[in-house]
Amino acid sequence: MRAKLIIISLFLFAMLSPVAQRAWQQDASIITLNVKGARERGAVKFDHQAHQGRLNPDATWPYKASATASCSGCHHSSNEVGLPQLWQCTVCHRTAGGGEGKYVNQRCGKGCDTAGNPKNCDCDELYFERAFHDSCIGCHRATNEQKQNLLAPVSCSGCHASK
Repeated sequence: MRAKLIIISLFLFAMLSPVAQRAWQQDASIITLNVKGARERGAVKFDHQAHQGRLNPDATWPYKASATASCSGCHHSSNEVGLPQLWQCTVCHRTAGGGEGKYVNQRCGKGCDTAGNPKNCDCDELYFERAFHDSCIGCHRATNEQKQNLLAPVSCSGCHASK
């Protein structure tokens, strides 16, 4: 009985130590983006924690966020009173030809067809992969142009894991 108590105590101590917490948080912040299963270029391992607090410097990016609400730059949906909704991208952006058709593009003033996935200002469907490529690569290019303290990947292999 005493040995079990010691083992449990050591386990709890190890799990509550700062090193273990950091390792768990880092692992928990990695999101595998692979909506259709095996892809031609491999899945993207997205480090959510590394992107938190960053603002998209792309002047053409339609979802501007303040430094105090940087989440809304990527999680750009809001509820009826204007509060950001921090949903996963696939809640709205589904596979090509998918979607529920309930997300109307209200920022362009165009009468786009509301069927399927959300639409951009040209009324083009923003299915999952296109939404990611448009937002991620656009932000990475703008970040590199402004020579911020990092070099963001813009090539396929920079984000996609090799198979």
